[in-house]
Amino acid sequence: MSACVDNATTMDWLQEWARPHRRGYIAAVLAAVAGVICALVPYFAVSRIVVGLMAGERDMAFYWRWLAVTALFWLLRVGLHGLSTVLSHRATFAVIATVRPRLVRKLARIPMGRVLDTPSGVFKNTIVEKVDSIEPTLSHVLPEMTANALVPLAIVAYLFRLDWRMALASLATLPLTILCYRMMTRNYEARYRNYVDTNRRLNATAVEYIGGIEVIKAFNQSAASYEKFAVAAREAAASAIDWMRSSQVYFSIALAVFPATLVAVLPAGGYFFMDGSLSREDLVQAVILSIGIAPPLLTAMSYSDDLAKVGTIVRDIAAVLSLPELERPAERAAIDGHAIEFRGVSFGYGDRRVLDNVDLTIEPGSVTALVGPSGGGKSTIAKLIASLWDVDDGRVVIGCRDIRDIPLEQLNAMVASVAQDNYLFNDTVRNNIRMGRPGAPTAGEGGGAHAGRRAPV
Repeated sequence: MSACVDNATTMDWLQEWARPHRRGYIAAVLAAVAGVICALVPYFAVSRIVVGLMAGERDMAFYWRWLAVTALFWLLRVGLHGLSTVLSHRATFAVIATVRPRLVRKLARIPMGRVLDTPSGVFKNTIVEKVDSIEPTLSHVLPEMTANALVPLAIVAYLFRLDWRMALASLATLPLTILCYRMMTRNYEARYRNYVDTNRRLNATAVEYIGGIEVIKAFNQSAASYEKFAVAAREAAASAIDWMRSSQVYFSIALAVFPATLVAVLPAGGYFFMDGSLSREDLVQAVILSIGIAPPLLTAMSYSDDLAKVGTIVRDIAAVLSLPELERPAERAAIDGHAIEFRGVSFGYGDRRVLDNVDLTIEPGSVTALVGPSGGGKSTIAKLIASLWDVDDGRVVIGCRDIRDIPLEQLNAMVASVAQDNYLFNDTVRNNIRMGRPGAPTAGEGGGAHAGRRAPV
């Protein structure tokens, strides 16, 4: 992992990705806050209706007026919530549409060795699932968590203005809820990291198993190969089940205790009303408003899981975006001929040395065959010429120019590499051959009897 990943925080990366779309997020938050204000009005309207009933109010116009206010602000709340959701999702999907191609382009610029040494399931999981996983945080947490956290804060603030004793009574269940929440989230980072790691191994194993199923069946190795996949699946399931089992009791207690605000509000309110220090109107308002504290706060807390997970998710995405790239110039280089030279080249895959101080010259127009045992470095030499890796020591030179001084686009136009591991795109044979140069002509442009057929994939 590069220093960039170590130094940049989760918020740094999220802000970088979201910066081009910040107007959409600002509009979403403003709509959510306006919706919060509208959500508070029905509580006051209902309290006025209850007070009117207790006072013996018989004028139906009084009740219809407050019912109309309740319906109007409820509809406004729903409309503003929908607007906030649309704006935040539109901005978030624009972010995802930027991050995902950025990851794909990154893979084309990093050394091939890094790509081949990493199971394809890991990259697939990062590019597809991990990028999708930032959607709840960006599209819901920012506007909706903000709005749902403001509702109970506004209610509690009003209760303190109404009667500080009733405000404290409405918060009586909060300490036990916080304690349960702290117990529930113990070792959260370690547990989630284990969950991510086991699922990453499951993804990689599944891709490997499915991709090699033909070879597995041919050599009658289905039992052994399936066992590897089964072990990975059991580990992934256990990481989630054990985690949920350790949190279930605390979660259930918190979910039962926190909404029970009336357990303290009703006895306290009744006592203060009996001794004359709390009016009937204030008692009714306190009871009704206290009921509205828990639901939005529980909704806001439901996003805390996304907030806790997003750090790990963003780090995984940032780790790919921060991988060191093949450093090549942007300007076209002058090439003097097409002779290929290896000058004291040394190269290895990790700790395994493959080439050691190799000198080699391949003249233009010649045919050169590299003969040797498997693992002797034949394919490695071809891949170093194609600049799929950078040498550890020495130089690879084409036309008296170090290939590290040649732009990749220019080098790719000069060097055609056909690997022993073939891959066919789901297209015609002709288009598979033309993949590097779509406009390349074919003999007679007829292409033969098979040129237009689709390649078997």
